[in-house]
Amino acid sequence: MTATSMFDRLDADRPLKVVVAGAGAMGTAWARAVGANPRFELSAIVDADERRAKALAIRLRAPGLPVTASVADLAGVSVDICINATPPTEHFGVIDAALEADLAVLSEKPFTGNLKEAGLLAGKARALGKLLMVSQSRRYQPGLERFRAGVRRLGGLYSLHTSFSRLYPGTGFRARLAQPLLTDMAVHAFDAARYVTGAAPVEVYCDTVRRSGSGYEGPAEASAVFEMSDGLRFHYSGSWCAPGLPTPWGGRWRAVGTEGSVEWDGAGRVHGGGPDGEHADNDVETVDDATFDRDPVRQVARPLEEFGEALTTGSSPWGEASDNLRTVAMVEAAVISAQRRMPVRIDELLAEAWAT
Repeated sequence: MTATSMFDRLDADRPLKVVVAGAGAMGTAWARAVGANPRFELSAIVDADERRAKALAIRLRAPGLPVTASVADLAGVSVDICINATPPTEHFGVIDAALEADLAVLSEKPFTGNLKEAGLLAGKARALGKLLMVSQSRRYQPGLERFRAGVRRLGGLYSLHTSFSRLYPGTGFRARLAQPLLTDMAVHAFDAARYVTGAAPVEVYCDTVRRSGSGYEGPAEASAVFEMSDGLRFHYSGSWCAPGLPTPWGGRWRAVGTEGSVEWDGAGRVHGGGPDGEHADNDVETVDDATFDRDPVRQVARPLEEFGEALTTGSSPWGEASDNLRTVAMVEAAVISAQRRMPVRIDELLAEAWAT
């Protein structure tokens, strides 16, 4: 670990050796992204079902790749990095085991099941000098990055709005989550709000609804208003049980500031308008959001590259664990607010997490 880095750096003169934990759809995307990036080398696959791990190795045309049922079983396999692509309920155990094995960790969102667990892992990673990063893949969507550039031109921000609405069947692990929309989907929007505005979350009031027949055990519809630093209000509206007229996966966004407004339709079009209510044709930008939406390998390629850059240079990436705690705290505060039907202070939750 250098004097300026919170974690051990790795040698940039050789490929970084990776184990992918989780051989499902996202594990497959991560494994393919690793194989396409010369900075990395896929060294092993871990899955509780070793037959599934072996099947993935065969699909990757690497039938001799070591496969194990857990990260703890990797003795004798040279590995630098664990990519955690397991279901959210497994995140704490997999990340903890990887840190114990002296590995840097890049994890799929959400970080863990709750803020306390996330705080424990962030503290452990820091104590061990290991980089722990949470991949918020939609932070890298082309339209969101252009929207952020437009927001930067609005002067002082008044409000940020996003809406997400789709009919998404409640199946698999998501169907069993206590708060499926907030923890597995809204977390993207909450993290994006931090990225777009640079503001810190202060307080939230949230209301959730469980729709009968949705297939979800928990509520899959939510509305939340966050107070952010500098008085900014962030309004979130989302649903996984809304038939007809779906939004893009990135949602639709609008920001309002002292110098006008900017909108992103989530599907490739970003445009802004000045305080007089007009906007010129050259204020409209078109980006390729469609390819990003339908290509899971592209979605994870950028966070993977940023992770590798951080490991070899010592720079702190977006999603570094101690910073991602703020995103986790937004989710947990929203969940608590919905349960108690009252506002929840986010800084108090963060203080408790770090004290743990």
